[in-house]
Amino acid sequence: MTTIQRTRAEKDPVSRPPLKRHALDKPSKKDPNPFITSKLRNDHLFITTPIYYEDPKSFHRPTIAVVAAADKAFSPRSLLCTAYRNGHKRVTLGSIQKITFTPYCKWATYLVLCPVQSKIETFGISTTHSEEPLTLNFIRADSLRRSVVVCMSRMFLYENWQILLTTLEIYRYYGVDLLVAYIDSIVAGAYELLQVYAKEGLVMIEPSVKIYHNEDMAFNPNDESEWGNQMIVYNHCLYRFRESAEFVVFADWDDVLVPRGSDGGMVDSLRTLFDANSRAGAFQLHRMSTTVFAAADPKHFDLTTTLTTMHVSEFFGPGKVVAIPSRIKGAWVHKPSVYEYGYQLAYARTHQSWFYHLRILSTYKEKPPKDAKIRPNELNSSEIVKSFNEFYKSKNIDQIFTKLPTSQTYLIEMEKCYKEIAHIFNLNSHGHCPNQAFCPVPQLPIDCINVSHEFAERRMANTIRGISNWTGLGFTMTLRVLVAV
Repeated sequence: MTTIQRTRAEKDPVSRPPLKRHALDKPSKKDPNPFITSKLRNDHLFITTPIYYEDPKSFHRPTIAVVAAADKAFSPRSLLCTAYRNGHKRVTLGSIQKITFTPYCKWATYLVLCPVQSKIETFGISTTHSEEPLTLNFIRADSLRRSVVVCMSRMFLYENWQILLTTLEIYRYYGVDLLVAYIDSIVAGAYELLQVYAKEGLVMIEPSVKIYHNEDMAFNPNDESEWGNQMIVYNHCLYRFRESAEFVVFADWDDVLVPRGSDGGMVDSLRTLFDANSRAGAFQLHRMSTTVFAAADPKHFDLTTTLTTMHVSEFFGPGKVVAIPSRIKGAWVHKPSVYEYGYQLAYARTHQSWFYHLRILSTYKEKPPKDAKIRPNELNSSEIVKSFNEFYKSKNIDQIFTKLPTSQTYLIEMEKCYKEIAHIFNLNSHGHCPNQAFCPVPQLPIDCINVSHEFAERRMANTIRGISNWTGLGFTMTLRVLVAV
């Protein structure tokens, strides 16, 4: 079971760790995420919540899609998929494909596809026909028609409420349908702010992904999954909204897509972009490094100042991606990793669209500093502020503002750590997987919302027998199943 819970501030700042780690517990029927593993490191397979396509457009028949993770040396093999409808059982052969990997990390992201029947009631996987299937709760693929969905990176030690609010309001104004927020840990005030937008339907709050780990394993897979399981999160989001969203954006919370080339907002701008290249499965857009000026104390926060004084540099960082989700099979940080047949990555020119990368936050006490000058940009700042002011009053956001932090600690420490990671890669020392797990975590008396992950174990004594698709060699392996409850 994965839960989001509040951690109250304590008087002693070092009396507790800020994040709750794994614990073994009894299985639950609410949210089982299986973890299939053997004693061999490269035979661990972690499976997230299955996604059911009952009447799919992108598959030939009803299908269960499961985003999984395993060692990048894992040999793709098939599982048996069992589905029940009205008491009738059907067993099919599932497939496993690697969809994302990085050469610097030991773990990669995989996709399991199970053909099933329509109107199924239960679903499970097994390794042999004689074995009782492990029953898994599934969710249905999103069916609500949406124009633009933004799949956000997970929120880890998140306290940067000024950037959060700015990003939310820009996307709300330009007609983004949904931002999916995956939470690992966040200060309580910022979480309450997210909840306001969630009630309006702009934000969907989801728990982050954590992979099971015990001392019998050679290493912690969470430390060897790029940027704290971010690829698992991105791809689960991709397949959840693959058939309901016209466009999917993969971004961080400080990435703001600027619509250009159309007066109709975000979706018309993206339609214009893709209409110019019929073979584009996705576009990579430039990110322009941007300094944002904002009050440290929420009592003095002024969105007008923040929007009109942004300093956009001419420096382009690694781009971010917007995709037509039905045209790609796998998502990575800066570009899709696998495409549907006939589609490819295209590159947008700066006059078409770009991202503001709100990477530098310069805070002030009461009045903006002298270098916070009014500068022209592509945003319709006056209308964004007008929309926000109306929203602010109608939702009583002033009550939440009193709970927001007036100083930053986690952000400063994480920026130091990110610079160290970047320095390691600049030295061509690729022995480290880019991951926040290596960053020291300050222990502070702050109200936080943390995700708790608990696991239970079920052993599967039978063996998998099959043929590797790429080597032609037979294999026999004993597995056990560990279920997140």
